[in-house]
Order: sequence, then C-alpha cells, then structure tokens
Amino acid sequence: MIILMFAIKVMGYAMNENELNEYMKLCSKELNQKQNDIVKNYALGSYENWKYDQDTEKLTFLNQGKVILICDVIIIASWLEEKEDWLWGWANNSLSEDLRKKSERLKKLSTITGIEDFSEKHMQADKDLAEEIAAMSIKVLNAKGLYVAPAGKSQIFFAIISIRKI
Repeated sequence: MIILMFAIKVMGYAMNENELNEYMKLCSKELNQKQNDIVKNYALGSYENWKYDQDTEKLTFLNQGKVILICDVIIIASWLEEKEDWLWGWANNSLSEDLRKKSERLKKLSTITGIEDFSEKHMQADKDLAEEIAAMSIKVLNAKGLYVAPAGKSQIFFAIISIRKI
C-alpha cells in the first residue's frame, strides 16, 4: 500500500487524512526501531557532550573531552519550542550552501504528503508535529537515526547518515 501511495504521489496526488496518518505511523515506527538500535549499539544519549563541525559535517559525541562517536549527519531543521517555530535546514542561512543543499531532499515531503507547508521555509510545529516531521524526514533521507541536540532555546534535528565508534 505504501508503494502505491508513493507511485500516486509522483503523479501529483495528495494523501488523504487516513493515508497521512498511516504514513506518519509507519515513519514513527521505523524511527523508533532505528533509535532502539542506535541506543543499543552506540549508547546514543549517554554521552557528556556533543559537538557539530559545519566544515566537516560531523557530529561527535564526547566523554571527558574524548571523542567516542563520530556521525555523518544532515541537518533536518532547528525548532524553537516556545514559539513552535520549525526552520528547515535547507532554509537556514546560518548554514553553508553545501549543508543547505543536502537538506533540500526534504522538500520531497511536500510532494509525498501533499502538504504545502513542508515546502515553506518556516512552519508552525508543536512538539508532536516536530517529532512526526522528524520521523518522516528520517525516512526520506534513509537515515540510520535521529539526534535532537539542545542549542540554547532551540533544538537542532540531525539525521544520522552514518555512525562509528572511535
């Protein structure tokens, strides 16, 4: 059924509410499985610090100043909870052009779902919607998982493309 929905999307068909709910459930289920694997295999979420380097496009996790994990990532978005503001990575001018281009694949969400807001630079998103968008983004990017990093009052949503222990 999902394959049929993707085939229909290519022809410009928008998902109805039931199809969208099923798609979001599927994406959330897949993300939960991926997150469980990452926590089990890499103990993601247990490290003292994280650091992101725009030049190398690497997200690193550290304990006592020592790098433990290195991840190749794509920035999905930044999200400001108090304003419920979602800013797509492809629209974030504080990111390099290369980083924005990698995130542009997420514009497909608008085509897949028929939701035009997914092609807008900013959108309103409460916590539940932010989590649903993140799950759909992980599916579109065929990522291994998600890391949501605190950044002042905002949170940065990273799609983990690859991950390795040091």
